[in-house]
Amino acid sequence: MVESHFETLHKIRPRKGWLKAVRESLGMTAQQLAKRMKLKNHASVLAFEKREQEKAITLKVLDDAANAMGCRLVYAIVPEGTTFEQIVEERARKIAAQIIQQVSHSMKLENQETSSQDQERQIRELSGVLKDKLDPRLWD
Repeated sequence: MVESHFETLHKIRPRKGWLKAVRESLGMTAQQLAKRMKLKNHASVLAFEKREQEKAITLKVLDDAANAMGCRLVYAIVPEGTTFEQIVEERARKIAAQIIQQVSHSMKLENQETSSQDQERQIRELSGVLKDKLDPRLWD
């Protein structure tokens, strides 16, 4: 599988955060960034950098800092080690299996049990329907 740019960036995220890494890469001091962001002093920039490390910073602050450094903020949510389609497919199969299992249990009690091959076919079919319709039951 070819690694996306986002996956690569996630793996190389600087330990001290992007704000500090970019600021230092540009040779900019915290005081200079504070001035460019129209802040009272550099303590605010240091606080922003700390909050970024703690994953407690707002997107607005990141965007403002990026702009002040001549950069732009890129924000994304990407699937972990897979694709969105695979996430939906896995979930649809799981839910379809649960539904078919419940129905099969009822049928077994009524002496109308279906074969495991029939159950697998039904799971595939129901899974396809759940996925294609993005059925809300996928996330219950």
